[in-house]
Amino acid sequence: GGNDEAQGQAEAAASPLEAEKAKEMEKKRREEQLEEFKRMTAERARLAERLRKKKMREAEMRRVKRQEMLEAKAKDDEKLRLKERAKREDDMQRLGVEGIVKSILEMYGVVQARETVGLCARVFAKILSRPSELRFRKLKLTSPKIQKTIARVAGGIALLRCVGFREEEDGKVLTLPQGARLDALQKCSQTIQRLVSESTASCVPSLMQLARDEDLKRSKPSIERVFFAAVELRKLLANVVAAADADGRVAKDFLSLDMDSLVFKYRLRLVPRSIEILKKMGYKELRGYLRVESPSIPAFMAAIADLRREIAQMSDKTPLYKTVVKLVKSNPDEAARILISTLLACMDRVIADPDNTKFHKLKLQALFRKSGVLDGARGLVKALGFRIDDIADTAHLRLAKGQEVDVNLVELRRDDLKRSWTDALNAQAKASAEKRKERKK
Repeated sequence: GGNDEAQGQAEAAASPLEAEKAKEMEKKRREEQLEEFKRMTAERARLAERLRKKKMREAEMRRVKRQEMLEAKAKDDEKLRLKERAKREDDMQRLGVEGIVKSILEMYGVVQARETVGLCARVFAKILSRPSELRFRKLKLTSPKIQKTIARVAGGIALLRCVGFREEEDGKVLTLPQGARLDALQKCSQTIQRLVSESTASCVPSLMQLARDEDLKRSKPSIERVFFAAVELRKLLANVVAAADADGRVAKDFLSLDMDSLVFKYRLRLVPRSIEILKKMGYKELRGYLRVESPSIPAFMAAIADLRREIAQMSDKTPLYKTVVKLVKSNPDEAARILISTLLACMDRVIADPDNTKFHKLKLQALFRKSGVLDGARGLVKALGFRIDDIADTAHLRLAKGQEVDVNLVELRRDDLKRSWTDALNAQAKASAEKRKERKK
């Protein structure tokens, strides 16, 4: 019994030691497991990084290869394009100066021919004025302006070749050698300008100038009258050109202007020179219509280009433009925008339903409710064709002689208001930017 008791005591003493040893072993095992997990994780991370870098290298190689293929294709395309251009220009050069100009007119029309010939003439003039300046003898065909006006126009380079220009640097530069004859340059400049002038001569500039001069002699001159006549003339001629087929034939519907129409009665007849322009373009009076039988499309295109320039010259002189500029300068932009948006909506309602008399009257108090009464606001309402009644605080749309709404005039003034508002804001923004630059300096 004594031995059993001693053995029990020994086992009781050994039990805590074994437990402590077991804990140490468990701890060590867990640490080993953690280290193994860290090692495996690091290994997986290294493998993933190697795989990522490999994929990146492969992707970069594919990108470089694709880029090289695209560059090679672009070079081949450029060589082919230059070869085709050289062949085309060789063929055009055989036509001579006159043949080239006529071909450009036929293929590209009046506007492009004027631009191409005009640029060539300016280049020739610079060389003739300073023949020793090498920079005037070189034209970079990569320049966007030269590309658009000469390089992409069949015959543009051929025209320059005719006076001695030669292609260099793989067709990227045109150079006039020092030994080139300057008299040939002068002769070519005169010839091409004469040919284009003869082919695209338009009566518009001289007659529109006469129209403006005659308008100034009236008791109540108004550039707006001449401006709107020019706008309607351009629309009329542009419709004919747009309706022409490849052979220059035009449907009969586009060849006539009703002399009872608002456009004729209130736009063109009030500016007699505009009717003279139409008659010089081939229009004749026939049973209450102005009709053109066989329109010359190049002549019409020349007249349209000239009318576009005339309109641009008059656009900042119309009453609406001047009034809008004053409004923008004198008032906050947001208030002016609200007023103009409201007026445009009023005019749209008149155009949509011209016989509805309630749209012919504006209550000024309601009109200015959101924007407030702005400096120049009443002047703008008047410029839009409204008569202001100060006692009733209303504005009434002025009607035509037959007490009808001149819808055409309302549309023209609406469009002029939109254009004037945009132009006035752009002009103000440009002026502000220039002032900021000056302050920085």
